[in-house]
Amino acid sequence: PFSDSAQNYLYDSTNWIFSQVPNLGGMINISFGERATTCASVDFGTNCPTCSKKTPGEIIAASLKPMERGMREAAPDTELISWLYVPQNGTGVACDEQMLDVAEKLPENIILQYNFESSGGKEQLGKYRHAGDYWLSYVGPSDIFAKLNDTAKEHQNAVSAKIQVACSHEVATVPLVPVPGLLYKKYKAMHKLGVSHVMQCWYFGNYPGIMNKAAGELAFEEFTDTEEDFLLRLAGPEWGKYTNQAVKAWELLADGYSNYPLDNMFQYYGPMHDGVVWPLHLKPVDERLAPTWRLDYGTSADRYGECLGTFSLEDVLTLCAELSSKWHSGMQILRKLRPEFKDSKECLKNIALTEALDIQFQSGYNILKFYALRDELLTISGVKGLEILSQMKKLALMEVENSKRMIELCEADSRLGFHPEAEGYKYFPEKLAWKINLLKSLLEDDFTEVHERLSSGQKAFIEKNSKSYCCNSDKYEYTADFAWKANYTNGKLKISIDNFESTPDDEFRIFIETKAFSPPQDIIDKGKHEIEIPLSTNAKEVGFNIFKTNKLNSNNEYSGWETFQPLNSRLVLSDYNPQAKGRLILNNSK
Repeated sequence: PFSDSAQNYLYDSTNWIFSQVPNLGGMINISFGERATTCASVDFGTNCPTCSKKTPGEIIAASLKPMERGMREAAPDTELISWLYVPQNGTGVACDEQMLDVAEKLPENIILQYNFESSGGKEQLGKYRHAGDYWLSYVGPSDIFAKLNDTAKEHQNAVSAKIQVACSHEVATVPLVPVPGLLYKKYKAMHKLGVSHVMQCWYFGNYPGIMNKAAGELAFEEFTDTEEDFLLRLAGPEWGKYTNQAVKAWELLADGYSNYPLDNMFQYYGPMHDGVVWPLHLKPVDERLAPTWRLDYGTSADRYGECLGTFSLEDVLTLCAELSSKWHSGMQILRKLRPEFKDSKECLKNIALTEALDIQFQSGYNILKFYALRDELLTISGVKGLEILSQMKKLALMEVENSKRMIELCEADSRLGFHPEAEGYKYFPEKLAWKINLLKSLLEDDFTEVHERLSSGQKAFIEKNSKSYCCNSDKYEYTADFAWKANYTNGKLKISIDNFESTPDDEFRIFIETKAFSPPQDIIDKGKHEIEIPLSTNAKEVGFNIFKTNKLNSNNEYSGWETFQPLNSRLVLSDYNPQAKGRLILNNSK
């Protein structure tokens, strides 16, 4: 950006746009993050002969100055917003120090925008949970937002907060999540910090309704009275003499929603968006979850551990139970008002929307509870196994009823199930009917079979045949073009490799799955003969695969212990194929 050609290009581009299109208010530029812009995007310019001598703030300022000058010379009253999109959710780079440098060196008259919740967190169930970004249930601000805000203010720059108003990645298959009390808290925090601008949505969260109405009013609120006072003013025009009941319902909904498990993985792969159409697998199939914001990965299966992130299944169940219970209580208050608003189409839609979310949250809990029970069933037989199977059957029957009711709600409101970022429906009447049929078959076939096995004293499921290897046996396991052996001692796994046909581009990739139905450790080794891997587990065996890749190999199938055909890569979870693994026995008594 320091070159004359870059400076001229940035000036000419913005000057031309604002000259050709009159009355534009300004421009939002993602100056850092999401995709590469300047050398600051690539290791902060350390590999560039010019930018390595500059700080991140100087690099980004060099790109913003000509843009701002080009805009202002064509239209003096326009605003340039520089958005630092740094999610810090495990997929982005942690760079608080560098972002503070950007805020310190931001050119005059440019507005600094940062995600309000990025890198924040709060305590849930006695532990601090890291938020990442895109949250409505977590109020914020994060510490880094507050620091950037202070730094920008010291240098006379205005600050903008990026938030999600109507809904977020937590659940984006509905037009909005009616929790205006959480918005009140966000805007009050912004007001206290002196934030002057706000970006209220990104892909989803832009539907008209009570949440965007609340945000519009809160943008001009002075916060001289209480949250309850604001909610009463907000509810009055729509709910009339039932305003107090509506506000009580909103408070319960917000209280419940605040228990949403604070981990981006639960947003990205969890069941709250479209669990109403997830099949339930009594017999383990060990197939992956689909991204919530995509349609091209199909429907999620039974690898529930992929959505837990840093949480245990027990903790997620506790939080989801609290979320679902309080949401249900708030929904019931509104549902009782339905007869009083039979002539108000808008109120009836809002009540039905709250019920749809009640079903989504209950289904999300049911799915996770079903698989928690199945985990118990994997090792239990006899009467105890039959008791667990009975609990699982009740959950499956509940899901049949949930899907039936959701069909009625979808037919009355076509907004339900639509995910704007996916650009399509994650659930809809035909798919809900498909799930109901699957559940009925499951109840008739698989449940009957497992019941018979347990009744006859057998284990619930027939164990899958797979390769196995005993550590410390000192035996090599041979593949097409390499051999390996493994030793496990004192929490360390040592893999020794004999690479028959070695090339400089060879890499070895190792998957170790310490917990079933969960993401594995994914280790890439640059062709060493010995690899030592820390492995702390109480398990007697782990899922395992090792295979050789080559940068020059364009095939999708690799030479390995178990043939590995990678699946389509997913954010954070990569291309792991859980079908391609054997058993590595860590403690062998024979």
